[in-house]
Amino acid sequence: MKQLTEEQRYNISAYLQSGKSRTEIANLVGVHRSTISRELRRNSDKRNGIYKPDLAQAKYMSRMRSRKHFVKFTDDLKIQVDILIKKDFSPEQVTGFMRTKGLKQFLMRQSTSIFGKIKSMEISCYTSF
Repeated sequence: MKQLTEEQRYNISAYLQSGKSRTEIANLVGVHRSTISRELRRNSDKRNGIYKPDLAQAKYMSRMRSRKHFVKFTDDLKIQVDILIKKDFSPEQVTGFMRTKGLKQFLMRQSTSIFGKIKSMEISCYTSF
């Protein structure tokens, strides 16, 4: 999903002040009209209903900071996971260990990948005989 930029938010504000409709604004900004409606609903000033682009950007940034961001399962992480699995760590233990090492967002999504890794290792062990 593509987010609006700060520049687009300032453009939306200018177009609103000039009396353009939401559909016209959407066409000018290059997004769907529902994006404009959603932007205005989420980010207008709740006290007076006025859309302020600086407030809208601040609200957007606040939502992004509070959102959970997943750690990409990089090759380096895969190597670390392989080492821990070879030391007989369970996927839950690997996840917990990664969290203690500062990867707070190392969540169960990776744990399911770890289960898959263990399964593939078991299969390769069985087929190597």
